[in-house]
Amino acid sequence: MSTEKWEDNEEIKIFREYLRIATVQPDVDYTECVEFLKRQAHSLDLPVDVIHPVEGKPVVIIKWLGTEPELPSIILNSHMDVVPVFRDKWTHDPFAADIDDEGRIFARGTQDMKSVGTGYLGAIRLLKASGVQPKRNIFVTFVPDEEIGGELGMQEFVKTEYYSNMNVGFSLDEGGTSEVDLFYVFYAERMRWGLKLNFSGTSGHGSMLLPSTAGVKLNYVLNKLTEFRESQVQRLARDQTINIGDVTTINLTQLSGGVQSNVVPPHFEAVFDMRLSITLDVVAFEKQIHDWCEEAGGGIEISFDEKEPYVAPTKIDDSNPFWLAFKAATDELGLKIYPIVCPGATDSRNIRAQGIPALGFSPIKNTTMRIHDHDEYLGADTYLKGIQIYKKILGNLAEKMSSEKWENNDEIKIFREYLRIPTVHPDVDYTACVEFLQRQASSLNLPVEVVYPAVQTKPVVIIKWLGSQPELSSIILNSHTDVVPVFRDKWTHDPFAADIDEEGRIFARGTQDMKSVGTQYLGAIRLLKASGFQPKRTLYVTFVPDEETGGELGMAEFVKTDYYKQMNVGFSLDEGATSASDVHHLFFAERLRWGLRLKVSGTSGHGSLLLPNTAGVKLNYVLNKLTVFRTSQVDSLAKDTSLSFGDVTTVNLTQLSGGVQSNVVPPLFEAVFDMRIAITVDVVAFEKQIRDWCEEAGGGIDIDFFRKEPFIGPTKLDESNPYWLAVKTAIDELGLKIHPIVCPGATDSRYIRKNGTPAIGFSPIINTTMRIHDHDEFLQADVYLNGIQVYKKIIQNLAEV
Repeated sequence: MSTEKWEDNEEIKIFREYLRIATVQPDVDYTECVEFLKRQAHSLDLPVDVIHPVEGKPVVIIKWLGTEPELPSIILNSHMDVVPVFRDKWTHDPFAADIDDEGRIFARGTQDMKSVGTGYLGAIRLLKASGVQPKRNIFVTFVPDEEIGGELGMQEFVKTEYYSNMNVGFSLDEGGTSEVDLFYVFYAERMRWGLKLNFSGTSGHGSMLLPSTAGVKLNYVLNKLTEFRESQVQRLARDQTINIGDVTTINLTQLSGGVQSNVVPPHFEAVFDMRLSITLDVVAFEKQIHDWCEEAGGGIEISFDEKEPYVAPTKIDDSNPFWLAFKAATDELGLKIYPIVCPGATDSRNIRAQGIPALGFSPIKNTTMRIHDHDEYLGADTYLKGIQIYKKILGNLAEKMSSEKWENNDEIKIFREYLRIPTVHPDVDYTACVEFLQRQASSLNLPVEVVYPAVQTKPVVIIKWLGSQPELSSIILNSHTDVVPVFRDKWTHDPFAADIDEEGRIFARGTQDMKSVGTQYLGAIRLLKASGFQPKRTLYVTFVPDEETGGELGMAEFVKTDYYKQMNVGFSLDEGATSASDVHHLFFAERLRWGLRLKVSGTSGHGSLLLPNTAGVKLNYVLNKLTVFRTSQVDSLAKDTSLSFGDVTTVNLTQLSGGVQSNVVPPLFEAVFDMRIAITVDVVAFEKQIRDWCEEAGGGIDIDFFRKEPFIGPTKLDESNPYWLAVKTAIDELGLKIHPIVCPGATDSRYIRKNGTPAIGFSPIINTTMRIHDHDEFLQADVYLNGIQVYKKIIQNLAEV
């Protein structure tokens, strides 16, 4: 296999030229490197500055000016220096950038991190060629001396007036080489501490058992530090979800002292490299070190060559628009990313210390990690692919962040129109909502009916897509039209304006719960009809009222009507839940809702007496029993991480009343409890237990279950349920992660399941902060649009069962 195809590639030529510049520690001469980078800036027609925060330590800044330079800028950072080499250990000249027949480029800096610096430039070359113009200023920075701590490089650069004038909003820097099919993303770094201990003790002849020798003290402290180190090793072994960046590492790196073998010296010195986890209480940890030194007998001088302070990690959630832009790019490229705490140290810590979000990312995977090792290399194809990855990421970061692209989307327009109809409790007027849904049915050329199962103010809207085999049982796609109340003073946006911010977040009550689901069904049907799809089974898109107040005048009554019976329902799809991770929650059952009211009667009289059988004493007894039971459920959740709230029974005291004045023991107290009973609980035995507690308390307690839902069998998630198989096949084909759980709250699906019909709750909302029933509820526009695609596949599969 010839190397010619790679050697002739212009980007590979630039990369290899950079690698051949031996900016190797120690005592680096950066002159040739600076000239190389100036030439690169010229080839890109971009201005370049060189500043020297420290004499002999240049920082090169290539500038791509944005259309709105007043906005916070983006830094694309890399370091120019590389670690030393042991030439006799290399099979290639470490600064020749040789390419072998497999396309592997061998040179110091291929992985760490010259590839990143020229990768940025290659991506900018592609973006400029495609006509992209950034909104924000982009600064491509090349800094010195990162490999020896960055004290004379980035650490000084961020203190300069030049850096202040850059108005930095976000930084991208190096990540790590991955040997598997995923990319590491660094969002934080541990604190670097260098501990030096000088042990003083009794000196004398080596044949004596002298008290308080420096060696004995050293041994004591070393044992304590080793025990702590072992605890971190055990943590890593026990918990597969963490990596070395999540624990504190301690390593003895230097020892000195003594003059000859038979002389007990007065001094020993020990040096330790420590990398402190960001979750560690550093004040308590330092105190512990001091305590160990005192326990050892004192006489130990403690100093820290290095003692970095805590630096807050970069947020990787929807509060960080730069993270969202980065994540959107990796998602669109289908990349697997693994956010971790950097196990080492990079220049990003100096950026984060300024309060600026920074991520570390190197587009290198399926590559043997040779950072700081002999025969460091990078595959040419991996390098070129990395440029394409950076192009997408930089394109997202540089893109003019505007709501315009979403505002002009027809599906987003429909969603926002629906959100602006304030079907908010209490006393909802559904008139405008019904008219909106009738218009949607007309636009889809589908028949629509409105029925009133309870009262004329509680409409159920049914949009019907007739199947080619209508005799088969039908599919319901259900959602509710009502939303919970708002506290306008707690919102930063009008809760019924459906504002879109620059990140595409649509703010409105109902975005997550659950108007999004209703219009996503319609968007999916629009796509299916446009593709010529004809369902085999009839699909009913139902919009029901009053779910947020229990559904008693909505779905509960609708399932009793002749209309519903004639629908011949075989399966129902309804709302799920918002997920803050990349895993979708899927509801296959719901707990039983019980409402318990206890009217506790007892002896009344003067508050100064110790009266027998008072209402307060009885109430306290029962409350204690219920609290002990509640604690058992809390403990179950804590002990078994596979459980969720839906798998345990929750008991909460929600209302108390009784009494007339502070010195009168009243004859009656009333207490109300909200209970959600796990489907695994023996409800007969549970109710008997409550009644037994009331009798044990002394009797005279009126027990009223004002709400007492019966057990409803869960929907089967196995091969006996063809609808589940259809949903699961769609989910698998889309590559989605799901977690089937018992719904911790309550949805209209329980009324469907009560009729013996399988029902699943599923909302295609992931990587989104859960704001259901909360202030500033929102849904990101791209998440909404992706949900339409998800429903398209699921609905198509269900319609063909």
